[in-house]
Amino acid sequence: MSVPFLSVKPRAIKLKVLPQFPARLVGRAGVDVTKQNGDYFIDLDYADFPVIGSVPAGATYALIFNPATGQYAQLPISLLGGGGGGGIPEAPNDGILYGRKSLAWSAVPAAPVIPPVRDMLTAARTYYVRPDGSNANNGLADNAGGAFLTIQKAIDVVASLDLSIYQVTVIVRPGGGGNLHGGNLLKNYVGALAPIIVGDETTPGNVVVDGNGSSAFISDNVRPWHIRGMRIRATSAGSGFDASSGGIIYFQKIDFQTFNQGYAHMRASGAAIIAATGNYTISGDAGFHLLAVNNGYMANYLAGTVPLTGTLNFSQGFAYAKQGGVLYTSGMTFNPAGATVTGPRYAATSNGVIATGGGGGANYFPGSIAGSISNGGIYG
Repeated sequence: MSVPFLSVKPRAIKLKVLPQFPARLVGRAGVDVTKQNGDYFIDLDYADFPVIGSVPAGATYALIFNPATGQYAQLPISLLGGGGGGGIPEAPNDGILYGRKSLAWSAVPAAPVIPPVRDMLTAARTYYVRPDGSNANNGLADNAGGAFLTIQKAIDVVASLDLSIYQVTVIVRPGGGGNLHGGNLLKNYVGALAPIIVGDETTPGNVVVDGNGSSAFISDNVRPWHIRGMRIRATSAGSGFDASSGGIIYFQKIDFQTFNQGYAHMRASGAAIIAATGNYTISGDAGFHLLAVNNGYMANYLAGTVPLTGTLNFSQGFAYAKQGGVLYTSGMTFNPAGATVTGPRYAATSNGVIATGGGGGANYFPGSIAGSISNGGIYG
């Protein structure tokens, strides 16, 4: 029998033969014989052969096709991977991507994480928060179909932008009972101007922000934000403004309502700053009105009056500075007319400083108990 040529098909080997008669061609398992135009074809059909999961014991070679030479050749089993071959061990099965390098498996480095491209503003932008809004909206329209539901959603979106040189303002509309707006974590942003969150500067009580188990606004190692025109409170735990680790909050036209006696209307710690840039009011009590600890700093930058209303108790001290905390209240006038205020007026302890500009005197802060100075504290 002569074999004039050998051709290869996917998953099969086909042989064309010219038999010498008389002759019979008989196929077996995996060998198909067909006749076309007087020629006989022998096909080695891979589909007819069983699939095995490992190299059987005693096997020494495997048949391979070398496309460079157009020929079949025998490959020693020792060069095959997997169970039974042993020449090339399997890659570790630990969920890490491996590749072959220097005759060994090496972990393939993960692709570098490319930060998302920020949307850069080309003009000032205003976002809206409404009790009938939705956080699935884009926040750009002052209606139920466009506004956000929560202040936190607006903060998150602002923090994702490149503000460039433009002002971003978040307008919070009245309603919702306040609970939708509480526990707001301020975030860092890219841009030249501090964002503004504003409610109703004419009647701050129309927009209520309730910490609802957390502080109303939290600034932890965050660049400045302006908060304006709101009534803030905490019906359970939490402070009003809570700034720490260098966080900065500027505010005006805020009405501080009732807080738990273990918390403060304003608390600054760890070189953080809370500063009034205009007038505000107090209509509820707390453990502290002003609390600066661990080098925290509070200031009233503009001269103005702070009216107090109702029956108020500051059980820990209206103004309290401790562990290097500084309260600088020069220029502000606390007016308790029409209010009953109980508790210590102030306490400066453990190198805390309370500076009233030198002319405030012992009764500068409201209260029913004289202030105190101890352990290197300063008041004046």
